[in-house]
Amino acid sequence: MVPQPTFRTFLPSFFSYLHPGQVLLFLTLLSLGSQGLASSPATPTDLLADPTGLPRAATDTPTSRIGGQLYLQLVEPMHNVTIGMGERAVLRCKVEGVPAPNFRWYKNDAPLTSERRRIQIRNYSWGSRLRIKKVDTHDTGYYRCVATNGQDRVSTQAILYVRYMAASNPPGALRLVRPMNNETVQVGNRANLNCKVAGMPTPVFRWYRNDAPLSAEKNLRIDIRNYEWGSRLRIRHVETQDTGYYRCVASNEHQSIATTGILYVKYMDDSHTPATSSGEMGGYCQQYRGAACRKFIGNATIYMDTLRAQGIIENQLTAAFTVIGTSSDLTKRCADYAIPSLCHYAFKYCDEHFPYPQPRQLCRDECEILENDICKTEYILAKTHHLIGEWILPDCSELPLIGTPESANCIRIGIPTMSHINRSHTCYEGKGGGYRGTVAMTKSGIPCQAWNTETPHVHFLRASQYPELAGGHNYCRNPGNEMDTPFCFTTDESTRAEGCDIPKCEMPEGGSDQIMSLIIILVPSISVPLIIALIFFIYCTCRRHGDARGNGNRAAVKGSASETIPLQNLFAKHVPRCPQFPIAAVRFLTELGEGAFGKVYKGELVVTGSGEDAKKILVAIKTLKENATLKTQHDFHREVDMLADLVPITSDRFQNHILVA
Repeated sequence: MVPQPTFRTFLPSFFSYLHPGQVLLFLTLLSLGSQGLASSPATPTDLLADPTGLPRAATDTPTSRIGGQLYLQLVEPMHNVTIGMGERAVLRCKVEGVPAPNFRWYKNDAPLTSERRRIQIRNYSWGSRLRIKKVDTHDTGYYRCVATNGQDRVSTQAILYVRYMAASNPPGALRLVRPMNNETVQVGNRANLNCKVAGMPTPVFRWYRNDAPLSAEKNLRIDIRNYEWGSRLRIRHVETQDTGYYRCVASNEHQSIATTGILYVKYMDDSHTPATSSGEMGGYCQQYRGAACRKFIGNATIYMDTLRAQGIIENQLTAAFTVIGTSSDLTKRCADYAIPSLCHYAFKYCDEHFPYPQPRQLCRDECEILENDICKTEYILAKTHHLIGEWILPDCSELPLIGTPESANCIRIGIPTMSHINRSHTCYEGKGGGYRGTVAMTKSGIPCQAWNTETPHVHFLRASQYPELAGGHNYCRNPGNEMDTPFCFTTDESTRAEGCDIPKCEMPEGGSDQIMSLIIILVPSISVPLIIALIFFIYCTCRRHGDARGNGNRAAVKGSASETIPLQNLFAKHVPRCPQFPIAAVRFLTELGEGAFGKVYKGELVVTGSGEDAKKILVAIKTLKENATLKTQHDFHREVDMLADLVPITSDRFQNHILVA
């Protein structure tokens, strides 16, 4: 007779997460044998077949049997590795359990064993390690580690990717052995930054701080040295201004690579700082000892909430200034006012008008001009940066209103063209564009709406366009002289805007007589000197022109010997020095030839008498040809004068000349 089976209820053996939200439940299996029912824990092998014939884990997440003394647990998943050819790859399988597990390694589901001098597998108390030396591209693949201890098993896998570089790269390729380390040190200590780069030929190293070239200092505070493994930057006695981004650029004739690290210098402990006792606000007044804002604050006394606050703020502000200094969005116009504004907001002066520590705030009107006009774009970008954010930028809406007692001693950074409150303005002139008084009530008695708000009435008048509206006040103004009187938007929803209850400045009694008397005094006192100056100017001008004409005439006379004189003027005034004969007294006999000025003739000149009794002499007659140039005519007359002086006319000599023009 077959024994009746006995049934029991079994709880799940364990859970294993395949994917987020999915649970694989393994139940204890029941089997009917010759000895009756037997139970055995289900394993992942029952559900997943392993193509290698070896046990395979259903997941890479830890599995264990916590209920008893035996367990097996994955401590940490295996990490993916990406390296270059010729380097060394290390994969770690961190599994713990009782009893100690056995490990098997697989590459692309194929069993992996040690290979002399290249592949090494070692087991440790924390798990197993696979090391592959001088990797090649064929080592790329999926690597899986399976741990079993006879009760459970777990597995984890990772990808090893070998970059194709060393064997095929051109000679001289550089390789970044290790990224630059980040360093955090306290003021006065030493900082070391390493740039580990390998390659042939040996690269040249250049260091930069916040993109500015960095070089060694003569006092060895900053020291740069090159080694076989790369380059080292050492900074002794670091200060807060050394905080920043440091970049090392290695280059040779084939390639250039870079790596960047951050040096953060923490401010020293402020607990020893002398300070005044805390006042009603719980703060302290202490001397500023930092470097980031020394240009604007010097060694003035500043207000701090706690004794240690100065060092913390100094570090944060230095890091923020490092980012600001390297930004291409910061304009010079903004930097001239934004940097001192940030310093005075972070390190507020202590107000000496109070018996207890009290901070002085920034002036609200300048803060609004800075945020809404001068640095509008920069503020928008800065508010989204994690190193600047809201804590370092002032909130203008929280500053005291201009004109209130709290703003009387506010800190001004010197923004130009600011129009301040003038309580002495009790009336307005013209249309009231220059009114700076403190009336904040309309003619009908409705309070004014603040200019920096749009409730209840929306408007488009901005302090960036009209500085007199800055400061968050609600005083009556007439921006741009658009209205006839100073006005404001009202707090009454039914009345948008209305003129204010401000009288127009009137002329005092007898004022016109005073003005006329003033004009009678001022006009002569101003006009007489102007008239004298004008007369003196005219005299000097005429004198200068007269001297110029005199000098010109003298220069003309003095230079007449060397300068060319118009020939027509000379000929018009020329009086020949030789004797003059009428043309009838000259008789042309024969033509002798042609000279320089014209034809030459042999002739007779009747000197005295007439007819047969006439006395005649033989002469040579030189003529001036027609259409002769002015210069030729001038030369001809000059020869006439010369011959008149040298050859007197006689009755016996043929060489007498007659020149006929």
